[in-house]
Order: sequence, then structure tokens, then C-alpha cells
Amino acid sequence: MEIDWNEYALFAKQYLARGKQISSLSLVDELLAQRDRLVAQGHIGKLAAVKGLVNSLYGVLSYSGFRLYTPEIPARVTEIARNVIRALIAEVQDWGYTVNYCDTDSLVVVSPEDLTERLNAALRQFGDFTIKIDKRFVSAIFLNAKKKYAGLLADGTLDIAGFERIRSDSSTYTQRVQETVLRMALEDRTTEIVPYLIEMINGVKKVPLEELAFTKGLSKDLEDYSGVQQNYILSAKQQGLDLKEGDSVRLLPALNYPHNMAVFQDLSDLKTPPQIDYRAIVDKQIKAKVEDILNVLQINWSETTGQRRML
Repeated sequence: MEIDWNEYALFAKQYLARGKQISSLSLVDELLAQRDRLVAQGHIGKLAAVKGLVNSLYGVLSYSGFRLYTPEIPARVTEIARNVIRALIAEVQDWGYTVNYCDTDSLVVVSPEDLTERLNAALRQFGDFTIKIDKRFVSAIFLNAKKKYAGLLADGTLDIAGFERIRSDSSTYTQRVQETVLRMALEDRTTEIVPYLIEMINGVKKVPLEELAFTKGLSKDLEDYSGVQQNYILSAKQQGLDLKEGDSVRLLPALNYPHNMAVFQDLSDLKTPPQIDYRAIVDKQIKAKVEDILNVLQINWSETTGQRRML
């Protein structure tokens, strides 16, 4: 793909000629020069501050309340990034490699060798761009959702993005099951996945309630929620809880609580022992969290359901 840099240069000159945008464009040049000096000097803390300022200019120029609001500039920034990434993908594919994933500033390339120098050489034809190898996976799995992937590093560590294992509002049980399934998939142990899930389904009643409970936070006082409300908010109100903005609560699907949801901050707070809805646990904390992984591996969830009648 050819990129017409003369067109971009003309665009910049037109904006410089307007006068009021000169300050912001000049500031970018000054900050980028400062960034290069800090990189050479090894000032990591100051470098992070400068990078934050440069990145913030993109945001404020997109904000209609900013006095230098110029949406065409951030639009052109994203256009350049998009064109460069597309051109780089075409280069990599011409070399005979597969690009598994890309976003605005990154690529995932299947390659047995380190392509850093070759990629940077290719980037130089498009301008002052550089790329570095962030991570090198022995194996990886990518889902359709943006930035949802898991990779196995050479030291055996799992690097996970977008999955419940790293979410603060998922139960420790969900995190453990999902991470185990991912590790089995990445370590080429897919034949172990279905037996493991059957074991988890049949043993769910033995899991401590603290591990099954998941967390939600309140964005305002409980009494201020109105209109359409989630089940845990309605249940908390009917349970008579006194919850304020910023409070966190634990939730358990329970058949004997309002809206089938026991809401508490500590298990000892529950006045009545919860009758756990284990079918909901299996559907929402196992099936919903691993089924997309199984689909990638061409495993059907129905293979795990033969034992569900034992619940």
C-alpha cells in the first residue's frame, strides 16, 4: 500500500496557516523532542509524563469544549495510524508470515524468528515510526472480542487480556476454571478440558461460598437507584441493606432471596442461609466463561453436559 505523505504535509501546512492551531502543533514538536532527550538520558518517570501530555493532545483536540477544538487533526492521526498498520500488514504477509491480530498500534505475527529489525526497516519507509517486540508467545489463543487473548510465555507464565481471570467482579471460582481451561488449551492438553469441566460441574456443591460469590460496586447510594434496576440492586433494597456510593457487595444466586440473589458484604451478614442456585452457577460461572474458548478449540459444550443431571 502506498501512503501519500505529500497529502499529509499539505494538510499540516493548511492548519498551520490558520494561526490558532500553531500553538498545539508546535507543542507536539517540542514534546516529541523532549521525549527523545529523556529516552537517551534514561529518565523513565519524566518520560511517562511527557508521553501522557502528548497523548492528551489527541483527546483535547477531539473535545468540543476545548477552545482549540479541531476534530480534523485527531481524525487524521487515526487515519495515518490505520494506513501505516495496513501497509505494515501487507509487508509482513509478503514476507510469508501470518498476522493473527492487529489494532491501532500493534500486530501479532506468527514467526519462528525475531522480526524487530526487519519490521523497523519496513516502518522507516513510512516515516519516523518504530516498533518493539512486547511479548513472545510459545502458543496463543485469540477470540473475536477486541483485545481478548491468552498467551503462554517461554517461562510457563500465562499472559491474559480481556478474560474474567483479570476482572475484579468475577468470582475466584470463575477465574480458576477459566485459567485452567486456557492453560490446557495453550499447553496442547485439549483432551483434558472436557473431563476437567465435568469434574468442576459435578463438584460445584463442594466449593466454598466465598469462592462462588462475585463482586459488584455501587456507583451511587442504594436509595438513589431508580427506573430499570439490576436484580442485585432490587434484592439489596428488599433485604433492607444500607449501602452507599462506592460500597462493594458480594453476590450469590440464591433461590430463597429476593430476585434469586443474595447480596451481602460478609457471609455472616446473611440472616437466612442461602439456597444456592447451582444451575445458575454452572450456566453463568462456567459455561458462559469458557464456551467461547471451547468454540475456538472446536469443542461443543454439550460434551460436558452428560453429567449435569447429577446436580
